[in-house]
Amino acid sequence: MLVACGCGGGGDGDAGDGGAGADTGLARDAGAGDGAVSGDGGAATDARVVDGGARDGGAPVPLLRETFTTAAAAWPAPWVVAGGVAAHSVVGGRGRLLPTLSSYALARMHVPAAVVDAEARYKVRFTEPGLMGAGFYLRQNGGWLQGTATHGQGYAAFLEGFRGPRLGVWREVDGVEMEIAFTTFPTLAANVDYQLRFTVTQEGSMTRLHAEVTRPDMPALPAVVVDALDGTAILQNRAGAIAVDAYSNQNVGGTVGEVLFDDIEVDAR
Repeated sequence: MLVACGCGGGGDGDAGDGGAGADTGLARDAGAGDGAVSGDGGAATDARVVDGGARDGGAPVPLLRETFTTAAAAWPAPWVVAGGVAAHSVVGGRGRLLPTLSSYALARMHVPAAVVDAEARYKVRFTEPGLMGAGFYLRQNGGWLQGTATHGQGYAAFLEGFRGPRLGVWREVDGVEMEIAFTTFPTLAANVDYQLRFTVTQEGSMTRLHAEVTRPDMPALPAVVVDALDGTAILQNRAGAIAVDAYSNQNVGGTVGEVLFDDIEVDAR
């Protein structure tokens, strides 16, 4: 997730407010933001649910359940490589994702779906949080930045440590990623599970983006929250898919680090 431009409230999208938790040891400040595909190895065959993403009168409709229970050299179906992936394996009950080193080192895995409003719940951990970021996309189109014939598009929540601990909501249009709003917090620890929730909800001509993160090992701490409205026309009422990203700010060697995902649940709303 590269900061592409100052775009909180600019252009055709309107940024809302990022809510900061009060003295949690997590949340502090909120604000408007800055604005070659690898092959698959042998995939695991974990049980999951992938259903149609049509709205159901407000009742949640399961889209994806992923627990990465079976060790394998590649992520199980229905995950497919979108681009930028050096490795995507299942290790220790988690989905391990490493980007290929480049001037924009971002690995993306994709699950085909077609849903407008959705809620994602998932866990993320980092081996090198000061170098890394982890994104989760909804309304995604299967593209990867500008490296695929179909340029990337969608809305994302992004947890990062390379600019300091930060939770943001983003959009990608024509393969360019832009931060809409963010919240900063003091500490992003290595080898610790972070529980995230990300919702995308159409509200008239705008979309509400809501992201929050907690530490399951510290249940007394309130969630870190960021909430924003965006009106980017091409993303409104747009059915899309699911994707996850692993980003590294290392592009010329050195330690890349690993992003590990687990317990992914996505529902249409």
